[in-house]
Amino acid sequence: MRIALIGMSLEELQQHRRRMETYYSRMGEPVEIQCYEDAGKLQETMFQFHIILLRETGISEFEQWLEREQRKRICLVTRKEIVTCPVEDVCYIRAELSTIHLHRRNGTVTLPLSISEAEQQLEAYGFIRIHKSYLVNSMHIFSLTRSAVTLEDGTELPVSKYRIQEVREQYRVNGNGSGL
Repeated sequence: MRIALIGMSLEELQQHRRRMETYYSRMGEPVEIQCYEDAGKLQETMFQFHIILLRETGISEFEQWLEREQRKRICLVTRKEIVTCPVEDVCYIRAELSTIHLHRRNGTVTLPLSISEAEQQLEAYGFIRIHKSYLVNSMHIFSLTRSAVTLEDGTELPVSKYRIQEVREQYRVNGNGSGL
């Protein structure tokens, strides 16, 4: 994708360019971003760009849109409430009796929900059932062995011997464990 930024000082445009390049590199999309202080320089090549963003307002609105797209949210519906949070913030879920503990980067939330209900609601977001008591966000898996999953923060969770094949398959399908 080719993007042109125009209408501010070159220094400000370069800052916006770096933020956008970071976003697109995380998404795995190739991007080329050119910065122009003056519209006259852009005129000759303007038809070569997919997106042209003008001035601070247009560039800032586009960056806000990118941030919203990047931070997809999950929504867990219980009998009494609806809880939402960004998908990447949830590391894993642990069940205890008829409640679940949602382990997030910044703390734990307890909800009156069974792990089976949570699994149904979160399967589409890349969560994998690794044990009768655990669901893991595949985005946070660092390694997988026959008996455990290690998360990026070093947390180690048990993998049921009855689920190991299914866990490996789901991990491959989610695009994270291509070499397992």
